[in-house]
Amino acid sequence: MNIFRTRTGIFGTAVALGLVAVIVVLIGLAGVYFLLRSRIQPEAADPQLTSYNALKGASAITPELTFERGFPRGVHVDVTVPGATPVERRHQLPRDL
Repeated sequence: MNIFRTRTGIFGTAVALGLVAVIVVLIGLAGVYFLLRSRIQPEAADPQLTSYNALKGASAITPELTFERGFPRGVHVDVTVPGATPVERRHQLPRDL
């Protein structure tokens, strides 16, 4: 009868040590993951997308962009620009957007 207790005790100890080893490895992997994750630099925002979103927010209508062979050729927007004369408004538009 004592033989079964001894075998069960040895088997139980081996399982417990195996579980501890697995837990230690998992904690180590999680630590390495978070260490590497903190060192990765986030991607810079796309300046064209940022400008488009600003134009979209300032426009009363959805901006209509015209492209030719991949290059922008025209923009149709409805944007209110401050200024007393058309010349002042023309110079203020690029500053605002």
